[in-house]
Amino acid sequence: MTNSEINPFPAVMIGGPPHSGKSVLTYSLSQSLRENKVDHYVLRACPDGEGDFSQEAQPATVQLIRQKGRFNPLFVARVSHDLQKRHLPLLVDVGGKPTPEQEVILTHCTHAILIASTVEGLAEWRTLAQRCDLEIIAELHSQLDQEDALGKPDALFGATIGGLRRGQRVAGDVCRTLIRTLQALFEPSQPWQRTAHLAAAPCEIVAEVDRVRRGMGWDDDPNRWHFNELPLLLDYLPAQTEIALYGRAPAWVYCSAAIHAQPALFHLFDVRLGWVAPVTVELCPTPNFKGGQWQQIETKTYTTVNLQLGEHYLFYDELVNSQAPSAAYHKGVVISCKGPFWLQSGLAIAYAQANLWVAIYHPNQERAVVVYSSTPMIVPGQTIATPRLPLSITS
Repeated sequence: MTNSEINPFPAVMIGGPPHSGKSVLTYSLSQSLRENKVDHYVLRACPDGEGDFSQEAQPATVQLIRQKGRFNPLFVARVSHDLQKRHLPLLVDVGGKPTPEQEVILTHCTHAILIASTVEGLAEWRTLAQRCDLEIIAELHSQLDQEDALGKPDALFGATIGGLRRGQRVAGDVCRTLIRTLQALFEPSQPWQRTAHLAAAPCEIVAEVDRVRRGMGWDDDPNRWHFNELPLLLDYLPAQTEIALYGRAPAWVYCSAAIHAQPALFHLFDVRLGWVAPVTVELCPTPNFKGGQWQQIETKTYTTVNLQLGEHYLFYDELVNSQAPSAAYHKGVVISCKGPFWLQSGLAIAYAQANLWVAIYHPNQERAVVVYSSTPMIVPGQTIATPRLPLSITS
């Protein structure tokens, strides 16, 4: 039985040698799919600390944030588990060096996009994809300073793609052709997947963040949330009411909505897990956190609590009851953590119950976004200038 028969959602591996432009291509494809309203998720199945931030933040910030890890058995097992249980079509970034560990992950994918700057590089990954029984939908020659050129007779085989520079999106002929191919692959599941997800919601009130945006007239840029929209969103959502939030939005949106719902339950849809509640977090002077280590940075008006993750891939069941460092109640707290939303929102709820205000660090702009405040001097949506912080990354 093939993986596509086990799970109805395609999982498209994007593979190639190191420095071939995989991460830039993955980011560009994902952004275009979002603009075309094609639901999907990017699963970074390599412990190299990449993420959307690496294409959007300043280079110096990216260097601080990235934290390379290793392909250990635990990492491979966790990625394989989530690939098998996926709830949406996936783009899967698997890193740049084929290893036996990677090959296990590839067996849970269904399709492959291969990219390399040399014929030999493509051949190595073609052999790997064929051995894992993946359907190859494109083989691309990455040439930094050349223009796009579609291959013949099959447009996405032997094609040249240029301009794959970090921090820049590509949108040439090859990328547009790839988008059409991915849309045709992903769209058959689109009509029913959202309906199925919403039907499984654990409470009566479900807010779909993209439809909330459209309903409030924020159609100018449906894929981007702006800090000043947060108070309007909180006015729209029922306070102190059990609610489920669904859709793509930044962590600070989810954290603020989770606090807004308290003391009622809050639920969020995680593409790896389905519907989950934020983890419960206990604040204490000497926390024991299984997934990493805490660092505290004090300023006159706030404390930054920075989580350095020991693992790039976290399991919900292992962290459902977590600990974090307590901070002075008369000051604000900036949470610096690139963990899953169920972890970040759990932290936000805990600190909102114990501190003057709470903000979430936003590395793309080197600022923290206030998500809760008990003082009129600081309001949700306000931003706090912060120094560059060395964050840890989770896929």
